Amino acid sequence: MIRAKAAAPSQSVRIQIEAFVDSAEAVQAAERLVAQSGEGVGVTFHAGTLSAAARLTGAAPLGDLLIAEAGASFEADLERIAELSAAGARVIVLGHRDDVATFRAVMAAGACDYFALPVTDDDDLMLGMVEPPAAPEAAQAMRTIAICGVSGGVGASALAQNLALAYVDAGRSAQLARDPEGRVALLDADLEFGSAAVDLDVEQTPGLFDALQVPERVDKTFLVSTMGEPIDGLWLYSAGVSDAAQIPQLQDGVSRLLRRLCKVFPTLVVDLPRALLAAQPELAEEFDEIVFVLGPGFSSVRNCSRLIERIGTHSDGPRVSLVLSHTRRGAGLRRAEITQALGMSSLHELPESAADLARAAVKGQPLQRLARKGAYGRAVSRLLAHIESPRDAQQGRPRGKGLFGRMGLRP
Repeated sequence: MIRAKAAAPSQSVRIQIEAFVDSAEAVQAAERLVAQSGEGVGVTFHAGTLSAAARLTGAAPLGDLLIAEAGASFEADLERIAELSAAGARVIVLGHRDDVATFRAVMAAGACDYFALPVTDDDDLMLGMVEPPAAPEAAQAMRTIAICGVSGGVGASALAQNLALAYVDAGRSAQLARDPEGRVALLDADLEFGSAAVDLDVEQTPGLFDALQVPERVDKTFLVSTMGEPIDGLWLYSAGVSDAAQIPQLQDGVSRLLRRLCKVFPTLVVDLPRALLAAQPELAEEFDEIVFVLGPGFSSVRNCSRLIERIGTHSDGPRVSLVLSHTRRGAGLRRAEITQALGMSSLHELPESAADLARAAVKGQPLQRLARKGAYGRAVSRLLAHIESPRDAQQGRPRGKGLFGRMGLRP
């Protein structure tokens, strides 16, 4: 049964929406979504819910976007969403259940959005979900940066958090043309512990696990709904699993989730565990820059050498940068000895700032927020400037075997 047509036949319809709605609240929500979508949107209203839409799968075109009201059986509706999604339909679901568990289940089933009824005047229903699927996403300049501690206790997680906040500040102070709003994603890829949430004094974000299980279904709406925002402009994914046996399967979704995050955030900083990079060296290709954080000791330098060897040294891979952290004394190797051993031309340094970092940890704030102009903050700013500098194909790549290679110590 056809109820109404929102676009007149003479109009050029750029996007066609099919709406299966029964209740007055669902009709009102669908009408508001269409109204907020702008010109060139045609809509046909049908009596029925998700079950009616599912019956048409394969028998009739479902338009560029499908709006469907949930029915009485939640479990059956999840199966219908999955069926419609598998058939290529882009589904927005309207329902009367208003809780996070429902949102996650609907999104995991394959919907591209979910709205709880009734909608209010404050709800912004137009979230960019009605773009034609064939239209390519606008390319944008962006940076994907991995911070990897080559050994424990070198402050890699703290650096990742402070660098992410430095990017927020740089964007909002008009230093980054690609990101005038200062929107940065921080992904804590340590799935066993998820310590970044603890460090930043916020709740863990279990939506990370849903995103890793079905990364192809992650969009802006999902991210905004499931990520934490411990500081204005800094969006966080950080959580630890209760069952460590789940980690290998979740890690398989990391590379695809990175690509999804890059479509939404101009800058992505990842706290990347060395074990994950060693197990999945191909993950390095997802980054523009990999920053290895090491201490001034023989084992730390050798671990760094092994990781560089593992990810390869081809020129079209990520640029590699080294940061020498003075949080641990180690063997007291000099800069020249470290760069020679690793065959690298440059080395950034983080000053010893144990007392300042401890004070920041007590406050649950990155040191970059509390003392941006301090020695540590200035070092982070210099690293940011280096990452944003034009990339030279030869810069940041090991020049040769280095000292460890010549000694036959590389794997």
